Amino acid sequence: MSGACSNPTEAPPPRLVFITQPTATIAGTPISPAVQVMVQTASGTPLTSAADPISIALGTNPTSATMRGTTTASPINGVATFAGLAIETAGVGYTLTASAPSLTGASSAAFDVSAGAPSQLWFRTQPANIRAGSLFTPPVEVAIADVFHNTVASASGLITVALAGGPTNPALLGTRTLATEGGVARFGDLSIQTAATGYTIVASTAPYPAVSSAPFSVAAAAPARITFTVQPADVQGNIVMPRVEVTVRDAFGNAQPDTVTVAIGVNPWSGPGTRPGKLSGTLTRAPANGVASFTDLKIDKPASGYTLRATAGPVSSESTPFHVGLTFSAISAGVVHTCGLTSGGAYCWGDNYNGRLGAGTGIFAADSVPTLVSGGLILSAITVGANQSCGVTTDHVAYCWGANDNGELGTNTTTPSPTPTPVRGNLSFMSISAGWSDTCGVTTQNAVYCWGARMATGDTTRITAPVLVAGAGTTLRFASVSAGEQFACGLTVDEVVYCWGRNDFGQLGNGATLDSAGPVAVAGSESGLRFTGVSAGTDAACALTPAAAVYCWGANYDGQLGNGAPSSYSSTPVLVTGGLPFAAVSVGAGAACGVTTDHTPYCWGFNWSGRLGNGTETNSAAPVAVSGGLAFMSITLGFHGCGITSTGAAYCWSSNDYGQLGDGTRVLMRLAPVPVIQ
Repeated sequence: MSGACSNPTEAPPPRLVFITQPTATIAGTPISPAVQVMVQTASGTPLTSAADPISIALGTNPTSATMRGTTTASPINGVATFAGLAIETAGVGYTLTASAPSLTGASSAAFDVSAGAPSQLWFRTQPANIRAGSLFTPPVEVAIADVFHNTVASASGLITVALAGGPTNPALLGTRTLATEGGVARFGDLSIQTAATGYTIVASTAPYPAVSSAPFSVAAAAPARITFTVQPADVQGNIVMPRVEVTVRDAFGNAQPDTVTVAIGVNPWSGPGTRPGKLSGTLTRAPANGVASFTDLKIDKPASGYTLRATAGPVSSESTPFHVGLTFSAISAGVVHTCGLTSGGAYCWGDNYNGRLGAGTGIFAADSVPTLVSGGLILSAITVGANQSCGVTTDHVAYCWGANDNGELGTNTTTPSPTPTPVRGNLSFMSISAGWSDTCGVTTQNAVYCWGARMATGDTTRITAPVLVAGAGTTLRFASVSAGEQFACGLTVDEVVYCWGRNDFGQLGNGATLDSAGPVAVAGSESGLRFTGVSAGTDAACALTPAAAVYCWGANYDGQLGNGAPSSYSSTPVLVTGGLPFAAVSVGAGAACGVTTDHTPYCWGFNWSGRLGNGTETNSAAPVAVSGGLAFMSITLGFHGCGITSTGAAYCWSSNDYGQLGDGTRVLMRLAPVPVIQ
C-alpha cells in the first residue's frame, strides 16, 4: 500500500495599503483630504477586525523636514485615518510610510509641499567670518519667504543690505541693492575692509520687516606693511637693548595678529676672518593690537651699523642702524690673544687655537674683533697667559679655558677646553693670574695655589690641579699673585713680595740665581722695602712701592728692568729710572709698562714690533711715553700691550698677526695704540 504526504502552505501576513494618498499641499497646511491606510488580507480583502495601531512617517524626505499632526491611529473597520498631517518645509517628492507590528508596511505616492504666502525676509545664506577685503564665501543670500522660511520663488522685490553691528563707520562694499530672482537676492561681491567682531547685516524691502543676520567677524588681511615704530637704540654688547616695537598692518590699515620675527639685517661682521654678531632673546612675538614688543634682545659682537630685520608673513622691514659697544673694566694681554671684562660679560680676541677665546667648540681659528666668552659667567677678574685664559666669578669660583698641555687649566686633565671650565678643588678664589704655561690664584683665605708647568708650582713635575704653595695661607698670607714663565711672585698682606720657581735670570729677586721650590723674599724686604703690587713676566718681575716707585729684577738684556742701563740681569730689585710716580705696573715678554698717578702710560725694554707703543721699534732701558696722549686707568703687557681709559675704551699696540689688538684687522703690527673695536 502506498500514499503521499503534503505540507500546508503558510498564509501571507496582512498588509497595509494607502487608500487615500497624500496630495500636494502648502507648507504648514494639513494634507487634505486626510491620509487613510487600510489593513487588507494578502488577497486584498479588507481586514475589518484589525485593531492594532498604525504609525505613519516621512519616507522620502528631500529637505530633512519634520511632520506634525496625528502620526499614530487605530483602524476602524480596518481603516486608519491620519488627520492634520502637515510639513513646514517646502520640497518636491516627499513620500509617507505606514507600518504596524506583524503587518507588511506600505509607501505612499510622492507629493510636493509648496511655500506659503510671502510674509518676511530671511537670510538663506548667513554672512560667514571673512578677512578684510575678501568677498563673503559663500555669497550672502536673502530670500522673500513664508512664515516657515521657505523661499517664495514667485515673490519679487528690490532687497537692500547694510551693516548694523561692528565699528561706527565701517563700509559695506559691493552691490548692496539687488532684485530677487526666484525669490532670492544673491549678494556676490560684498566685502568689508575694517577688521572687527560683532558685525551684523540688515536686509530690507517693503512691505516686509527688516531682518538682521547672525553676528560675524572680519579678521585682518594678510600682513602688508611692517614698520619699526620704536627703533633699536645703541646698546652695550650682550646687554638687553631697550624695547623694540614693530607694528604690522594689513593693506587696509588693520592691526595684524600674525607673529613677527626679528633677525639681524645688516651684520657688519658677516665676512671672513671674524665670527658674525649673534642676536639672542625672544626673536618671535605675537603682536598685541598689531604691535609686537621685543624686550629681551641682545647682540654679542661690537660694531657700528647693525640693523634689525622684522618679518611677518610675506613682508619685512629694516630698522635704522645702531651701534653695539663695549665698555671695558679690565683687560689682560697674552702672547697672541687678549681678554677683557665688560658689563655684558667677558670678551676675548686674537688666536683661538685650542679654544683660548672661550667662544665654543672650534668654530674659528682667530678673531680680530672681541667675541663673547660662552657660558654667561659673571666674572670679577680675568687673566690671560700664553695659551690659556682664566677668570674668577663674583662668587669666587675660578674658571679657565684654552690650551691645557701642561695642566694650566687646573681641571685635573691635559685636555684643552674651548669653553670656561671650573678649576678643580672647590677653592674660593679672590684673584687669579695666568702665566706662560702655569696659573696661580689667591684664595679668600689668603693662600696661593698654583697648577700647570713645573717650577711655578714649586714642583718639578706637571701639576694638573691646584696645589698649595709652601707656607701660603699659614706663615705667609698673600693679597695677590702674578704668574710668569715657570715662576711666580706674590704680595703678602704685610706688603712683602715673595717669589718661587725658575731663577736663571734672578727673577726671584732674592740675590741668587738658584731655582726655589718654595717662596723666597725679594731682597730688601729685610731692610723695610715694601710693595703694593707685583707683576711677573717671562724672565723678570716688577713691583710698586707705597711711594709710587717701581723696582724691577731679573733679566735685563733689553733694558726691561728700566734702570737706564741694560745688562744681563739683576737678581735684586733695581729702581726704575726717571722718578715717575706710578700707580700700576705690568711685565710682559722682555718689557714692562706702567701707568703714572696722572694716568700717563710708559713702557721700557724690548721694543720688537712696537711693544713699547711709542711709535718706534727701538729698545729703551728707561721709561718712554706711549704714543697718543691717552690717559689709562690700567695697563697690561704680554707680547703686546693694552690699556683702558677712564671711559672704558680699550687701546692695544704691537704684534697683531692673529688680530690680538682687536681692531678688526690682522695688520702685522701697530707701533702705537689703536682702539679696540667697541
